Parts: sequence; C-alpha cells; structure tokens
Amino acid sequence: MSKILDAFVRPFMRLAYLTAATAWYNIPRPTGSTGAHASGSDPLRVLLIGCGPAVGFGVLSHDLALPGGIARQLSADTGRGVDVDLIVDVELTAREAYFRLDETMLSRYDAVIVMLGLFDAMSMAPAAQWRTDMSALLTLLEYEGSPHLRTFVLMVPAMPKIRSLLLLPGWITDRHGRTLSAELPQACEGHPRTSLLPFPPSPTAERSRFRGPQSYRAWARAIVAPMAAELTRPDETAPPVDWAQEEERIRALVRLQILDTAADDRYTRVTELAQSMFGTAAAAVTFIDRDRQWFKARSGFELSETPRCVAFCDYTIRDDNGFVVPDATLDERFTANPFVTDEHHVRFYAGYPIVSPEGQRVGSFCVYDTRPREFSEGESVMLRNLALLVQNELWADRQKAAVQ
Repeated sequence: MSKILDAFVRPFMRLAYLTAATAWYNIPRPTGSTGAHASGSDPLRVLLIGCGPAVGFGVLSHDLALPGGIARQLSADTGRGVDVDLIVDVELTAREAYFRLDETMLSRYDAVIVMLGLFDAMSMAPAAQWRTDMSALLTLLEYEGSPHLRTFVLMVPAMPKIRSLLLLPGWITDRHGRTLSAELPQACEGHPRTSLLPFPPSPTAERSRFRGPQSYRAWARAIVAPMAAELTRPDETAPPVDWAQEEERIRALVRLQILDTAADDRYTRVTELAQSMFGTAAAAVTFIDRDRQWFKARSGFELSETPRCVAFCDYTIRDDNGFVVPDATLDERFTANPFVTDEHHVRFYAGYPIVSPEGQRVGSFCVYDTRPREFSEGESVMLRNLALLVQNELWADRQKAAVQ
C-alpha cells in the first residue's frame, strides 16, 4: 500500500517543488565554496557534504552558517585548528554526491560529515535506491580516504517550517524523510569507520522569516559533541613526494592560471605583513611547478623563481601541516643547499601549504631568516592564518575568472 501511495504522491511532490522553487532560491544563503576555518595549530581537515541545513539558508556567510559553527566548536573541543571544506548544493542527492566526491582528493581529510536526504525526500526518491546510493558513497570514502578518516552520517532532517517554503506539503516530505532515515543503518553496515548520528532538533520554532546564526551554532554543538572523541591524531611523519598524485597536482596548478602572472599588491602586502610580524629577513608566496619554484609575491629578496630541487617549499607541499626548519645547517636535507651555503645564508624557514579548490597542495606561504630560531605554536597559527588569507584570494580570483 505504501509503494502505491508513494507512486501516486511522487509526481505531485515534484510539481509542488517546482512551484516552490522560486521562493526557495530567493532565500538568502552564502555564495561561493570557500568553507570556514578556526585558528589553531595541527589543524583537523573536515569535509561537509550535503543539502538543506548544510547550504546555510538565512545567512550570507559560511562562517555564520554550519561550517563556521562546526569549525569553531570542533576547535574548542579538540584544542586544534580546523579547516572545513564544502560540497553543498540545494538539490544535492546521494547519487550526485557520489560523483562529486569521486572528483575530490579525499586522502587529505580527517573527517567527512554527510548531511544528505532532504532533497531526496522532497523528490520522493525510492528508498531502496537511496540506500544503495548511500552505501556506494560510504564505500568510496572508505577506499579513497586516508586510513584515519572518520565519516559521520546525519539522519535526514525535518522539512524546515519557513514561510516561503510552506508551498511544499511538509508532512509528506517528513514522512518520506523518515523512510529514508530508516534505510541508513543498513547502508552504514560494513563501514567500521562510519558513525550514524541523529539530526539535532531545531533549536528554535523557525517560523521567523529566515533561519539565523544561533540555529547553526546550536546544531554545530550537537553535531560536534560525538565527533571530537573519535578524531585521533594521525602519524605526523612527513611523507615523500607522491608521484602518482603529482600530475593531478600540476593540473590543479595550471587551472589556477597563476603562473607567470604580474605582481599583485594584495599578495605583496601580505608578505610584507608577515616579514614585519615575524621579524624575518624575507617572506614569499610561492607556487611549485613541475621543475621550478615560482614566486607570485616576495618581500626581502628579488628572485622570481628557483629550481624546484633546492626549494624548501617543495617539502611544505608534501603534507597538510606547516613545515619548519629551525636551523638549516643542522638539517641534513639542507646542509648542502645553495641557499644555505651561498650569500643568502638561509638558516630558518617556516612554510604553510596553499591548497587549490580541488584539494591539491600547489604552493606555500613562507618566511625565511638568516639566523636560526624557534617557531612557537602561536606563530604557527599566525602563519597558517596568513596562508589562508592568500588562499582565499586565490580562490576568489578563480571564481571571478569562471564567470567572465
């Protein structure tokens, strides 16, 4: 009887959605996909993939929406920095999410939060097919993610009771959402690093015109609470160059269209700020090409590029965490480096990777000095924040170029 009812209701629900679509897209929400960050050392990297609440309806910045709330709460609970990347869309289905994830460099993440099902419920997706799609998605995360990746799947949330969406018969959506949620335990079977979490109840009545930041903060607290204890610190040994991934990294660098472009005051100002803040001899924004290191911006020296084989930044892009050399004369990797032995007299180096929108480490924001020195945890946090500032500008430039 239920299948017959669903077959009758499904065309009606799709028509109702199309009728309400204009109102849906007129609700304020963040634009772009820059994600959110919380300051701190040894940052956790989180991928949020989903629709509905993951989109951020009612606010204009991801920092005020769920990504920002998750970043800040997870940082507070773990004492580490947090970077939250996004794959979010109003109409994201479980099947589409699979293909979006298949194009993502999953090995760089510590955790993935899956918040799918609301649009599938609105479009009356068949429950058995949805379970199959979700199971395939979790299998992809298991095989393409790192060994320490943890996945957190949220139950399907209730239809938001926002005035502009009341054209949709919410009770039908909620009923089918519960049907889809009932399929999740079976979809998660056989995935030991996957945890199934209830979706937190709405913190407010939500009958105001739009949802606000307080709702997202409350949701973030509830979602992060069971996550923090499960996220353990992986082995921090820096890996060698992954030559199997190198071609993908080079393609990501080419897509940015940054190599050999003119100097840009935005980036130069950040290097000057870093040189002043850290009291170092030099600072730079670098990009690692196939066989060279190219400087987009620099302060304290005049070189425009160097061979990759002598670049300290080539080590920085091998890992997601920052790379520090307190005294190059005592580090066997650099004792014979010409920048250590010649007139540059490089002794101290600290760099943090710059990442492309695809997740590839394409360059570094770094500082150099001619004297050995230690680099405190607070300084590491500041360096990371400056690298993220450069990275956000880089991503914004790519988005502007894409729409022109």
